[in-house]
Amino acid sequence: MDISILMSTFNEEPAQLIQAVNSILQQTYQFKELIIVLDNPNRQDLKDILVKFSQDDDRVKPIFNSLNIGLAQSLNKAAAAANSEVFARMDADDIAFPNRLEVEVARLQEYKLDVISANIVYIDNQGNEIGEKSAVPENSNVIANTLFFGSTIIHPTVLIRAEAFNRVGGYRPLPTAEDYDLWLRLLDSGAKIGAIDQTLLKYRIRDNSMTSNARKTFVVNNYIRLLCKQRRKYHSMRDDFSMVSMKNHFNKARLDDKLCEVHFNNGQQHFEKAMSEVKEHKFFASIFQILMCIFSGKENAKTVFNYLYFRLLLVINEVRYGVA
Repeated sequence: MDISILMSTFNEEPAQLIQAVNSILQQTYQFKELIIVLDNPNRQDLKDILVKFSQDDDRVKPIFNSLNIGLAQSLNKAAAAANSEVFARMDADDIAFPNRLEVEVARLQEYKLDVISANIVYIDNQGNEIGEKSAVPENSNVIANTLFFGSTIIHPTVLIRAEAFNRVGGYRPLPTAEDYDLWLRLLDSGAKIGAIDQTLLKYRIRDNSMTSNARKTFVVNNYIRLLCKQRRKYHSMRDDFSMVSMKNHFNKARLDDKLCEVHFNNGQQHFEKAMSEVKEHKFFASIFQILMCIFSGKENAKTVFNYLYFRLLLVINEVRYGVA
């Protein structure tokens, strides 16, 4: 099975990019190519690193954008240049376990999946392990029945069949959560999505990461779910996505309102504290933090109720379908 790894780099530290690329080149599975898009024309240091890798290993195929076009469009560009039946995602600051591709390919083939995800361990900027992610559901039925309310698919661990990716048109130019939009569209197109609850990647948490803006993710996810509702209402892959409709939704949600952002982030601090209290079995303290989050605003209340409903759905579906 030919595999093309799709990667985009923008503001990573040189040492992090080198680690990420080396972790792919050292895979036990013999992949076909590693296509890396440099989406920051001003980073000559990253360009030099990619040129050197391509000179040393002909599997490394860099693409240099003359203008910053964003993650979604850069990944689409990489996919368009790829020539394999399966795409593998990889972020430019993460570290793949040596057997990552080998394990994922085996599961993809065994269960006849279109998409496969895996579990991760978190690392900091220095590469120190700082925590483990909770277990992820493996059963494709569990994922299908819960994905609308929350995603357990971890983007940089994913393998996806090129046919399924191309069938839905790849990523759409969202400001964040472009992967969540892709998973829901794939699901609506009939794709089978599974996972393996095995740690196969070290996921780096950075202060300047694109996932740091929690309220932006909340607003964008609401827009993505609105589009999903439209497709499911009319039993079609068509929805009202456009740059105009996206802008109108964001304006209505006051995406750029700094005061809304402050209130949301304050509530999210209570929510994160509640999750920490649960891990320490301080249940009364966690309930207090949850209530503080709910009363901090409608958006935070919606976040809490959606999360609780999502967790309940996971439990119900795992009981119904099992864990494999």
